[in-house]
Amino acid sequence: MRTTAAVLAVLLFGCGDNNVPGTPGTEPTPSPDPYDVPPMQHPGDIPFVPPDGGLPPDGGGGGGSGSDAGMTCLAAPNLRFVGSTATSVTLEVCAGDTGLPAGFSVLWSTVCGAGFGEEHFDSRFALAAQACTNVTIGRLFDEDPGVAYTCDELACGTEYAFQAYGNPTAILCASDPSCDVRGSTLACEPVNDGCTLTQGYWKNHDGWPVTELAIGARTYSAAELLAAFKTPARGNGLVILEHQLAAARLNIANGANPAAVVDTLTAADALIGSAVVPPIGDGYLAPAVASPLADTLASFNEGKIGPGHCDF
Repeated sequence: MRTTAAVLAVLLFGCGDNNVPGTPGTEPTPSPDPYDVPPMQHPGDIPFVPPDGGLPPDGGGGGGSGSDAGMTCLAAPNLRFVGSTATSVTLEVCAGDTGLPAGFSVLWSTVCGAGFGEEHFDSRFALAAQACTNVTIGRLFDEDPGVAYTCDELACGTEYAFQAYGNPTAILCASDPSCDVRGSTLACEPVNDGCTLTQGYWKNHDGWPVTELAIGARTYSAAELLAAFKTPARGNGLVILEHQLAAARLNIANGANPAAVVDTLTAADALIGSAVVPPIGDGYLAPAVASPLADTLASFNEGKIGPGHCDF
């Protein structure tokens, strides 16, 4: 299920014309906020902090559209959703007619933002007019030169709204924000504890996840294990226990979470010790001794405890 990050919405301002430089002395008109989140500063009023802690090229906080009276402002960038993972969203950022000579910044919440390049820090994000580049929000790293950010991974299964603006230069003030773009991270992956199958399943199906297993103090090949599975117990507690222990180990090798039977597995191996299971050997255990452990392992294999039985 997807959720909407209400506190992360950035639908707070109208979007600028990405082909027309901003008009000196004007401010963008806020659009209604459909998520009723607290008003956010105009992007141009949010200081961009470069990686080395220095000042941005204009020596201040990026005054926003028209924040420096008489200055021409950058054309707003164009933003497009490209794709996503469970914890990141990739966006395409394209410059307008003025280009983005000092890079750009992307906002996606009232507290989250990322700056990509500034005139004196990294030129990878300095875009010529109509040029584009991709950035991945949620997969940003401190080691990347020219990138500064305030939040790490995005939440899975969540819809975000993004805006971008052009970073100011010494002669051009910051652009108006771009039109907002929505993008959702992929659904959260369920915790996979695997599932279990009975010893009868493993006896009658090929495609085992392993070619050998340790039972007690001995390692058995798949062929030996299959022969043991097909050997009737006939009152031998060792055979009863080996059937359930081998099935449990196959389930675990196939991805089942063993937490419910970790101690039982250890106890079963200790009880079997060096005894060799028929028909490979002639080992024997009294049913009364082996049955309690075998019963617990059977409950695991049948899905009564542990991650549950596979639905097929």
